[in-house]
Amino acid sequence: MTGNLDSKINVPADLLDKIMSRIDVEQKKIARQRFIFGVAVFLVVLVGLVPTWQLFYSEISQSGFLQYLAFGISDFNLIVSQWQDFSLSLLESLPIVSTMSLFMVVFILLLTLKFITKYSKDVFINSHHFILIHKA
Repeated sequence: MTGNLDSKINVPADLLDKIMSRIDVEQKKIARQRFIFGVAVFLVVLVGLVPTWQLFYSEISQSGFLQYLAFGISDFNLIVSQWQDFSLSLLESLPIVSTMSLFMVVFILLLTLKFITKYSKDVFINSHHFILIHKA
């Protein structure tokens, strides 16, 4: 019964090639859209890095953290003997909110950079995922 159906349906010889090439075109289109989205997010996060860095720099300058750190470098023997008090002083003077926001922005920046490099391969490298071999 299936033999009768197969003989009645006329399938073009290059139908498989057309389907596979259309799938490849759509995959490249999706990769291009994701790449553009990744670049846009990267630029937004990069612009957001500037005020985050300025906030971090101003708070760390005002907090006394750099003075404690400089003292720790200049008088290392005293720091070794009083390391518990010194480490608590460093932690208390560290501006946690601005430090965490800076780390978060840098982390997001690195993630978007990974996202961009992942999809840039599909956009800029002409790769064919399907190799079709037809038997004559």
